[in-house]
Amino acid sequence: FEWSVIEPLMPMARRGPKPQNNRQIINGMFYILRTGSLWRDLPEHYGPYTSMYNWFNRWRKVGIWYKLMDASVKAHDGNV
Repeated sequence: FEWSVIEPLMPMARRGPKPQNNRQIINGMFYILRTGSLWRDLPEHYGPYTSMYNWFNRWRKVGIWYKLMDASVKAHDGNV
């Protein structure tokens, strides 16, 4: 359910290597946020850690994270 809410908000234009899909990107970012691991310790199946780090920072700078969190809260009627 959550993916159907946030997928339309995912940025489509990206520089650098292209991941298999947007879900791969967000799952890799959530892995780092959830585990507290260093970016360089990101498992390889998520893609290059340098690309993941760069995407994370670009999304932060342009406000993607705020949009994703706002959409998630609204989808759950403000009950998270």
